[in-house]
Amino acid sequence: MRTPPMHSQALPCSDVGQQKAPDVPFVFISAAMGEERAIDSLKRGATDYVLQQRLSRLAHVVRRALQEKEERLRRRRVEEALQESEQKLRSMRLQMMDESPCKGCSWYLHGA
Repeated sequence: MRTPPMHSQALPCSDVGQQKAPDVPFVFISAAMGEERAIDSLKRGATDYVLQQRLSRLAHVVRRALQEKEERLRRRRVEEALQESEQKLRSMRLQMMDESPCKGCSWYLHGA
């Protein structure tokens, strides 16, 4: 016995997934997902979708989704490290200006 299509439940599942675990890739598997529905699911946060008739694509899609996830995490770590470095540089500059015997002098820090 075949179960009825669950198109109406697919999008809420991706919404819940994005709320609970936004860094986890979400891939739809659908028997018949129309182009509009697929685009809507991607806009709402799904990583990709695979039609049941083309399950041979699933491994490739999952691999790519995991690579993209790792790239996002790597980028986030680099951005956080950059922000931390910039904050330290600002603090050092302020400290140098506060401790300077030359009040009111202009400071230039190479690379700042």
